[in-house]
Amino acid sequence: MLVQIKKLNVISEGHRRSVTIDKVYLNSNHVVSITDFSGAKDLLLQEGHPEIAKQKFCLLRINSLDKIEEMIVLGSSDDLCVKFNKTAGKRILNG
Repeated sequence: MLVQIKKLNVISEGHRRSVTIDKVYLNSNHVVSITDFSGAKDLLLQEGHPEIAKQKFCLLRINSLDKIEEMIVLGSSDDLCVKFNKTAGKRILNG
């Protein structure tokens, strides 16, 4: 099942970094682990994004063919776990 998440992107452009939050659809069958992540708060405050720094973040590990990919996403690990395990309601793909 595809689940919508919001991924934190930090792009280093030499002496400065840009921060964006992108909408991503993820196959929940590829999730390896979800852990709360507090390291994003300091980075966001340093980069001048206090409004985003107030949010909770977690580290999502995903099985991507031959490697494990990590991404920082908006929400606590509990919030995402509920999202990934949700079976009722509308689905993007039914099959």
